Amino acid sequence: EWVTTIERVEGAESLATGQALDLLVEASVKNGTAGTSPVLLLAERAVRHKEHHLGRDTLDTASSLHNLGIVRLHRGEFSSAVPPLERSLSIRTTALGRNDPVVADSLDALALSVIRLEQFDDAAEKLREAQSTREFRSDHSPLAHAGTLELMALRHRYTDSYSAAVPLIDRAL
Repeated sequence: EWVTTIERVEGAESLATGQALDLLVEASVKNGTAGTSPVLLLAERAVRHKEHHLGRDTLDTASSLHNLGIVRLHRGEFSSAVPPLERSLSIRTTALGRNDPVVADSLDALALSVIRLEQFDDAAEKLREAQSTREFRSDHSPLAHAGTLELMALRHRYTDSYSAAVPLIDRAL
């Protein structure tokens, strides 16, 4: 209803509508409904709005791309999740630098996608970068840091390195 109201007031193709779509997608991710077809359509539409109004290489567009990648990840479309996540990471890294927590968030999401694709070396590299940022900015978000540690443990689990996963899980806890 909220998006419909914004579309009516601001226009269906307005930037405000794109921003509302992003918020709706983020809410869907947080409440566990990100894997549905309607949410995928919202995420794709948000990217189109942001690219049209703000350009292809802005932080706002990167946020929409990140959301689209997360939705595809939740849908089990791991190969399809990688391109928007890589593009989001590239934009965020260029704009914010390597040591920004938002860049680490992108690295985590991309790492999970490549773990699911069984590209474990690529995942390890991304997780090392994310971990470095998390440790550099340890005061920023201990929960995000724990999430990175959990992904590192998941990678070890998938490569049958259970003994390497345990200390990471213990540290995350």
